[in-house]
Amino acid sequence: MKAVISNKLLENIIDAYNRENKTNISVSDVETLDLAVPNIYLNGKEVSWMSIRLE
Repeated sequence: MKAVISNKLLENIIDAYNRENKTNISVSDVETLDLAVPNIYLNGKEVSWMSIRLE
């Protein structure tokens, strides 16, 4: 299966991850992205959908 997400959505997920985990990662630091309900997992760490700016 191949899935494609927009760069803006990926940036917003990373921004939420950085806020929640007090880190400063960038796109090049992303190894895995698991889109699930009710959360997203970025490099194995949970990110809440509620933290992501969906505009």
